[in-house]
Amino acid sequence: MKLISISSSKGGVGKTTIAANLAHMLSLRGFTVLAIDFDSQNSLRTHFGIPLSDTQGFVSKALRQSDWSPFIISVSNNLFVLPYGECDESTQSIFEQRLLNDSDFLHHGLQALRNTEGLILVADTASLSSPAFKALTQLADIQLIPLLSDTASMTQLPYLERTGFLEHPQSVKNFFILNQTNPRSDVCQDVETFAQNTLSKQLIGQIHRDESVLKAHSAEQSITDFNRLSAAAADIEAISDKVIDLLGLEIGTGAIYHDLKESIRE
Repeated sequence: MKLISISSSKGGVGKTTIAANLAHMLSLRGFTVLAIDFDSQNSLRTHFGIPLSDTQGFVSKALRQSDWSPFIISVSNNLFVLPYGECDESTQSIFEQRLLNDSDFLHHGLQALRNTEGLILVADTASLSSPAFKALTQLADIQLIPLLSDTASMTQLPYLERTGFLEHPQSVKNFFILNQTNPRSDVCQDVETFAQNTLSKQLIGQIHRDESVLKAHSAEQSITDFNRLSAAAADIEAISDKVIDLLGLEIGTGAIYHDLKESIRE
């Protein structure tokens, strides 16, 4: 199993949208992919056609059942999602404390998945300071951090540097994506240049500001399914291929791998 953890230094940067569309594109590349939601907003599911009225998820069950795989929902033959689900504040608090203080909690929850050959797990976490992100750090093969193409996001770079996410021995698996770039905006162009100079090889791609992204989410589709010819779809495809390279994998032929739930049962 390969694990990609996605988080952000502040809200509203498109983290969940990127996680969902990256998972979808990786599945189109021929990999078996599970998108798992560690964010209590429980919004990752909406990108996979799961209705708002559907409250199922794994967090409310995780305190009683060590294996989280029974709560996986199939999206397509090789794309799956594990929603956060609805739970009360007390359950959420206990879940987060277990993530922080019990090193076996996360390992047991993902154990059946970790033994699944050829699986890529895309984990959507809340923030860089969240219990889930901290717990996943030890397991993640790479960590993706989206930044908006604006001056406010650039002010986050000193914080990221202080906390070891930039050009640091422990930062070798930390990579950045610049979101909502606009080639017609002088400010965005200045931000892009600054980000490229500051982040260097840790900046693995950008996603253009594209109305198709919002329309795709409203239609409960990936950007690729909604408009394959859009700029954002091309950006997601390029980032996906870069992630595959960083993980040391080869792009598949598009052939569907074995069913994830069946492989867990074996």
